[in-house]
Amino acid sequence: MIIYNKSALDGIIIVEKARKWKKEILIDDAILSEIEGKYGHKLFMPNIFVRAGLFLLTILIASSSFGLISLFTGFDSGIEIKTILFAILCVFVLNQIIKSRNIYKAGIDDALLYIGLSYILGAQFILLEPIMVSFYDNMWLIALLFLPFLIAASILYLDVLITLIALGCLIFIFFSLILKTGNNGKSLLPFLTALLSGGICFAATKLSKREPLRFWAGNFLVLRIASWALIALSLNYFVVRELSIALLGNNLAEGENIPFAFFFYVTTALAPIIFLYLGWKNKDRWLFWLGMSFVIISSLTFKYYFSFGPIEFPLMISGVLAILIAMICLKFEKKMKRPNETSEFKEQSEALLTAEVFGQKSTQEGFKYGGGDFGGGGAGGNF
Repeated sequence: MIIYNKSALDGIIIVEKARKWKKEILIDDAILSEIEGKYGHKLFMPNIFVRAGLFLLTILIASSSFGLISLFTGFDSGIEIKTILFAILCVFVLNQIIKSRNIYKAGIDDALLYIGLSYILGAQFILLEPIMVSFYDNMWLIALLFLPFLIAASILYLDVLITLIALGCLIFIFFSLILKTGNNGKSLLPFLTALLSGGICFAATKLSKREPLRFWAGNFLVLRIASWALIALSLNYFVVRELSIALLGNNLAEGENIPFAFFFYVTTALAPIIFLYLGWKNKDRWLFWLGMSFVIISSLTFKYYFSFGPIEFPLMISGVLAILIAMICLKFEKKMKRPNETSEFKEQSEALLTAEVFGQKSTQEGFKYGGGDFGGGGAGGNF
């Protein structure tokens, strides 16, 4: 199900664990070098600057190639066929480069994947536009047809950005279908969105703990954090009020509240508190960051509807509060979980590294605990 080499991806996880141990002074440079030599991957993973350069160069080459093809074959003749064939060509080249050049997140693979998906989306627009009575009212249909390609790309290429786009596509489809049910559906939209997001978050959390799915840990992390954010935003008073005005046509006077206003005030205030508590309880730094972000969002929401003096005052208070929370939680920072450390594989990699570390230390020349053999601490034959 993955285009990339699984053994190399396992090596990345093990080496990252070893480097974490080195940073925490649990192993020395010699052991780290031995682990990197034994389990280090041979994938081409350039730094961010080289990756960005290769990304832009690949987009330039691909765009120029499609332009040349259109120039020789005509821009108007069979544009949808050329678009589909070029998308297939991009995916084919992408797979061949990954297998032959052993690249991983090198910019080239990112660019070819995004270009291929873009041309697939463009082909869908071209093919479906003539049969749509109202193009903008049927955008959800294009999103529905495009969603399987996004899901497949997320699974095959482990791309977190595509995963985030797929989640947005799903939410857009859900919104569009609910809006077609009339005012009753529109009134329940915040609660239904929160339920859908909660279901996605629960599923992503459960799946991320399965050892065979460890390669998709980053994708599950994105789904989990984005779903938490969607839950908080769907129950945010500002979002609900503005959507009720736009979708239901409620002409609310200044100072007039929406139905269940108190409930949405409470959820707006509780969102950052819940995120910070869960982040502390589960030792999850991502929820900490999300909670501190919603400290500011919730403060701005209350400032928008209640007078707390000049805008600088609530901004300063929320900023100081976020800094204080960060300082209080700083001592927990080193204990936070890594997003790619699923429980079973974490135990396996730690056991592997422990054997590597203590297997080497126990056989070091001149290092003895006492009697016994094999570098152990057993007693000798004499008292």
